[in-house]
Amino acid sequence: MKKILLTIAIILAIGLLVLMIFPYKGFSLLADKNLGDLKCVNRQEEKTVRGQSLEGVLNEDETVKVFYGYYNCNEVKRDDFIIYNYTKQSNELIKMVKAIPGDKIELRTNEQGERNIFVNDEILKNSIGDAYVLPIGKKTMIELHINDYNEVMPADNYIILGNLANGSIDSIKFGFVKKDDIIGKVQIISLNKH
Repeated sequence: MKKILLTIAIILAIGLLVLMIFPYKGFSLLADKNLGDLKCVNRQEEKTVRGQSLEGVLNEDETVKVFYGYYNCNEVKRDDFIIYNYTKQSNELIKMVKAIPGDKIELRTNEQGERNIFVNDEILKNSIGDAYVLPIGKKTMIELHINDYNEVMPADNYIILGNLANGSIDSIKFGFVKKDDIIGKVQIISLNKH
């Protein structure tokens, strides 16, 4: 009987030690270490990517995990993959954060007459090095927002883009987005080779 009690005491001590070293936050210890604080996450859900706006970075039919509510207690960072509530209904978009509050943002016309987006004096490019371009002769929401805010990203506003140089349904079309409309952080959990 003493051996059983001693074994139980050792197991409990080891368990307690593990909890002290790796505090439980409601999620698996195997989760991405770069996720930050998960206490504000109200649910997590696996989703299959639909659409091709992130082609080359995150392809159609790949699986992601969405941490809803993540940004209620974490900063939105440049290059985060996020879920954005586009229509306030059920049309959620996965995009990349390309500009954050305080960034210098401007449009410059290139030799072809297209306008490129510059963030902190660097041309904004997609994952394969192609510069994002705005359509010639057509006003875009991002252009209106940049002009309205004197070329500085205002507090609580972000530019979110797909990976297509000519744009997708993203900030080029609908302008800056507010933090409150970014409803979750996306973690890539499977990559399908195409």
